[in-house]
Amino acid sequence: MIKKIYSFIAVVSSLMLASCANIYEAGTLTTFNISSIAPKIAQDNVNFLASHYAPATTRFEFQQNTTEDLFGITLVNALRQRGYEVYQNEPKQKSNQSKSQDIESVINNQNSRKIKYLIDNDPNNNIRFQMVIDQKLYSRTYDLEATPLTNWTVKN
Repeated sequence: MIKKIYSFIAVVSSLMLASCANIYEAGTLTTFNISSIAPKIAQDNVNFLASHYAPATTRFEFQQNTTEDLFGITLVNALRQRGYEVYQNEPKQKSNQSKSQDIESVINNQNSRKIKYLIDNDPNNNIRFQMVIDQKLYSRTYDLEATPLTNWTVKN
């Protein structure tokens, strides 16, 4: 009986850890239509990033597909307009030579920052934006008009 309880606890713990590990894989999970406010949220994020990472010398390497996500496309365009180099993780298959050139380019760029983002709803039905850059979690909450409700928070 005790072995069954320990086995059950181990399975539940594994499932909980697996779900936590994948929380930042998705991109936009909010149930709200954010097409009209995506540019405002993206610009707010770019302004924040500019205060921490210098444009023209920083490369953001997205760790998720941004080519099929409206907010991802908007954010990438805003970053490029501000002067950042952006590497997008595209879903299409690449040749081995192309992959090795991309990897070599990332390795050679010392100012490359790995980035992931997630937009979802918080418990109060506001829009919560979270991004992970080099294992630091940044987050901010917005209302449905894209007005910031909170300051930026940072977790190491």
